[in-house]
Amino acid sequence: MISLKSLPRALKSDSLAQYYQRRLEQTSQALEQEAIQNMLSLLSLNDSDGEEKDEKDEKDEKQK
Repeated sequence: MISLKSLPRALKSDSLAQYYQRRLEQTSQALEQEAIQNMLSLLSLNDSDGEEKDEKDEKDEKQK
C-alpha cells in the first residue's frame, strides 16, 4: 500500500515513465517514417536508373 508521503514520488515516477514512453513512441515513429522515406528515395533512384538504361538501349537499337 502506498503511503501519503510517498504518493507524490510515485506520481512523479509514473509521470516520468509515461513521459519516456511517449518519447520512445515518438522517436520510433520518426525513425519508421525516415526509413520509409529512405526506401522510397532508393526506389525512385532505382526507377530513374532503369528509365535511363531503357532510353540508352532504345538509342543503341536505333543505331544498329
